[in-house]
Amino acid sequence: MRTHLERVDVKAKKPNGPKKVTGLRRQAEELPRTAKRNVAAIPVKDVQQLMHELQVHQIEMETQKEELRRTQMELEAARTRYVDLYDFAPAGHLTMDTHGTIMEANLRAETLFGINRKALIGQPLARFIASDDQDIFHRHCQEVLKTGTRQTCEVPFRKEDGVSRWVCCESLAVHDESGRITHWQMTLLDVSERKEAEAVRREALSTLDAIVDGAFIFDPQTLRFSYVNEGAVQQVGYSREELLRMTPLDLKPEFDEPRFRAMIAPLVSGAESAHSFTTVHRRKDGVDVPVEINLQCVEPGTAQTRLIAIVRDFTERMKAEKAVTESEQRLNLALDSAQMGVWELNLTNDTAIRTLRHDQIFGYPSLQPEWGSKIFLAHVVPEDQDLVKKRFEEAFATGHFNLECRIMWPDQSLHWIAAQGRVYRNHKGDSVRMMGVVTDITERKRAEEEIRKRGELLEAANKELEAFSYSVSHDLRAPLRHIHGYVEMLRRATDGQLSDKAQRYVRTIMDASVEMGQLIDDLLAFSRMGRTEMIESRVDLGALVQDTIRSVDMATTGRKIVWQTAPLPPVVGDPAMLKQVLANLVGNAVKYSRMRDPAHIAVGCAGEEDGRVILFVRDNGAGFDMQYVHKLFGVFQRLHGAEEFEGTGIGLATVRRIVARQGGRVWAEGAVNQGATFYFTLKRSPSA
Repeated sequence: MRTHLERVDVKAKKPNGPKKVTGLRRQAEELPRTAKRNVAAIPVKDVQQLMHELQVHQIEMETQKEELRRTQMELEAARTRYVDLYDFAPAGHLTMDTHGTIMEANLRAETLFGINRKALIGQPLARFIASDDQDIFHRHCQEVLKTGTRQTCEVPFRKEDGVSRWVCCESLAVHDESGRITHWQMTLLDVSERKEAEAVRREALSTLDAIVDGAFIFDPQTLRFSYVNEGAVQQVGYSREELLRMTPLDLKPEFDEPRFRAMIAPLVSGAESAHSFTTVHRRKDGVDVPVEINLQCVEPGTAQTRLIAIVRDFTERMKAEKAVTESEQRLNLALDSAQMGVWELNLTNDTAIRTLRHDQIFGYPSLQPEWGSKIFLAHVVPEDQDLVKKRFEEAFATGHFNLECRIMWPDQSLHWIAAQGRVYRNHKGDSVRMMGVVTDITERKRAEEEIRKRGELLEAANKELEAFSYSVSHDLRAPLRHIHGYVEMLRRATDGQLSDKAQRYVRTIMDASVEMGQLIDDLLAFSRMGRTEMIESRVDLGALVQDTIRSVDMATTGRKIVWQTAPLPPVVGDPAMLKQVLANLVGNAVKYSRMRDPAHIAVGCAGEEDGRVILFVRDNGAGFDMQYVHKLFGVFQRLHGAEEFEGTGIGLATVRRIVARQGGRVWAEGAVNQGATFYFTLKRSPSA
């Protein structure tokens, strides 16, 4: 198939030329006349030949007609494509005569002018251009017609509704075969947004020119300044022309190129939006000026990326702030440290300014003529000198000085001191001085040592006590088993032989042995609780409470108990130990409320204390007298007799020990015959 680009040559496809067609027509016209004269004289062969040629010619004519039809369709399709490309081009297109009158326009031109393109035809293009810009457009037209070459200009076109749009006009003359200009083509491109951006940029640069601070714009690749304002010129003393041939490295003596590029890299990549820092700018006369710089990147990651630096000279402000700061530092340290020695160390020449109290802390009744870090180090005991040097190195790195060490007085007595201070730097970042206080902490160290020794003794005593309790409990089991066993044997051997009084004695001995066994078991459990390793995890208290209630329900068959349980937050603790806490507290609530019908027992949460959850178990049972509340959590301490309520006095002591090991505390509130409430605190789970 032919495409719309193929050239269709109809003449080349004709099988016979015009002469042959004319000859056949003549033969056909002469045939009837000849037939009238002598039809029989015409050879049949000639007639047949003539008929054959006429039929062939007819077929060729029909073929040619079909070829012409297809060619016309292809030409029409090509024309349609051309019209579509022309009409829907992103730029406007005009065809104008040599007088500037519009002969043809596409749809984009219609949009640019805001008028139907049919109405555009025959209109002079100049009517859409404001009078102030007519000269520019007139010169453009003259250049097109004069040179015949491509010409460009930018002018605002006024639309039919009065709105103006900036348009870039690109024109080219069209010549005939003799070289005469017959008309010209113009392409129209809307550049209003670009013009608006340029106006905004001019306004921004005008604003930058008006500010007092220095403004520098530079390319992140070449680092060359592309713009500097008058403030920048005044700051550094170079002319604008000189600065536009320079880079930031020419003004910042402490920066080399790799370090500077590393600093601006996050801005150029878009990882950071701004970067502020202080440095110095070296003026043309060689003077270093301290400056604050706010650096920002415009259009990061694009070909138009540029960096803008707003630079403020803070020389005078720095002088004033330095004077005020140093005065405030001395005053505050003097006021806050009535019993402290104040010192200020010049790191450049290792000399120190001190108060009298400072030298007295080092064992001197009066100020010494000289002092410095070397003199100070000479007073430190040899074992602590490496520590002191390390603390100085840390201070230079972090800016903060904190030290405790031992010193030797001139009378060879040993003392402890504590020193705190700060390191101050110059604009280059070099450490130039230190300021701080020093305190004699000898008495505090002696007290800490005494407390430590007592703590060790107490810990050892507790361990011995636990070991003793464990050993005694084990040693008591054997004779207790003997008592219980022999009494049982005695009861069986004398069955029916003992008097009622003797049998009561036997039962009393057996009950006492059973109670003693339970007491030993509880004592062993209490002893083990202090040595058991804790395994902390997230504990669902709600589920633990429900398990505890189910376990006591089996032992309270026939009793009417109203349970009230509130939602409880998850906590952090040892699950097994916390289960024991709930078992003891809930078990006590069940036991001491058995005289109530119904018994009311509640388990819930009562807020927080020091970041820990406050939990409680409350009952409406026998209660207790608050004047004896201090005895509740002691070992073997009971506020009710064994004839009223069974027990060994170990349960609440176990609760207190477990809660204390979890980092919490336990307490109780109650009244006689009005019930009791036991509180304990646990660490809330972070996910709660």
